[in-house]
Amino acid sequence: LGNNNLGGIAVRQGRLDDAFGYYQQALRQLEQIKGSLWVFGALHQNIGNTLLQRNELDAAATELQSALAYFDQAQVRDLLPELYGQFAELHLRQIDLEAAERDGQHSIALARELAMPREEGHNLRILAEIALKRGDIAPARGYLQSSYNILREADDEYECARTQLILSELYLKQN
Repeated sequence: LGNNNLGGIAVRQGRLDDAFGYYQQALRQLEQIKGSLWVFGALHQNIGNTLLQRNELDAAATELQSALAYFDQAQVRDLLPELYGQFAELHLRQIDLEAAERDGQHSIALARELAMPREEGHNLRILAEIALKRGDIAPARGYLQSSYNILREADDEYECARTQLILSELYLKQN
């Protein structure tokens, strides 16, 4: 799990190539010890997210689908809010706003059901990005305000900053 943790740090620092390498190494190590389905799913999800951030959308989709399959096999749900948020972001980048909205709403419903405020706040930001892409300023503003409030309450400065960045884009659109 050390390589997985190093990958997470590298992603947050924007060192996506390093993150990808760490996650690949973790996956190879997990295959050697025949690790749990849940951990395989988590690693494929992390690889998928890294590829998504690198804008390698087809490869990201494949990895995220693999993660979903592993989670289904393991019958675990704790990473599904994050995963569906990543699917929403993937569809947003593919300009499939209907699928992005569907997966974003699903991720928020799961986050609320599983009492995961950080994921709820993160995915509200993605819904705001979708609304902005459509030119729907008022809903975007509402999503961003909710996102920011939830993330501040959860004491997640990194995600708060990401929400503020999208809020600045909204202000730019409004001149």
